[in-house]
Amino acid sequence: MTDFRPSDRVSFHEAGHLVIGLLRGLTPLVVFASEDGGGVFWKGPIAACRDVTMILAGPLAEGFFENWQYRPTDEDLKPWLLAVRSGEKKTADFGKAFTALIDRCGASDRVVMSAFRSAEVEAIDLLDRRDVRAAVRAVATELTRAGRLLGADAAELASRHIEPGSLKMENTP
Repeated sequence: MTDFRPSDRVSFHEAGHLVIGLLRGLTPLVVFASEDGGGVFWKGPIAACRDVTMILAGPLAEGFFENWQYRPTDEDLKPWLLAVRSGEKKTADFGKAFTALIDRCGASDRVVMSAFRSAEVEAIDLLDRRDVRAAVRAVATELTRAGRLLGADAAELASRHIEPGSLKMENTP
């Protein structure tokens, strides 16, 4: 077993998921970020796996600490879409996003890609808000220092900048 080492990039990634989840009214239990990966665990049965905007907020938030933004091309995304359509279980964020979109849209690749881009733009718009950016930075900074945070502690840090539940989607399954 290797030593647990926090990671800046992964901390911003997980903080992006966490802050958008909080805005959607979700309750985090724990968040962690290491050089080997990270994750956010949520309380109760949730539709977080279907919230494509929240899924994409992670990869998009990674660039905050280096002031860049990664937006994959359609060619970059095509292998993910094809893998999910062929029944491969993909646990990385793009695989999760395409799984949710295919379940929701089911239609042609063009329709699924269009829905992906819409969710991507929504995530970018949210992450560009000063309050959201400040919340992501606050959580990521502490997560980089500690490597793990209890959900309540991460929510308290983010809540200094955002109003949890302010973007709750009442009709989300």
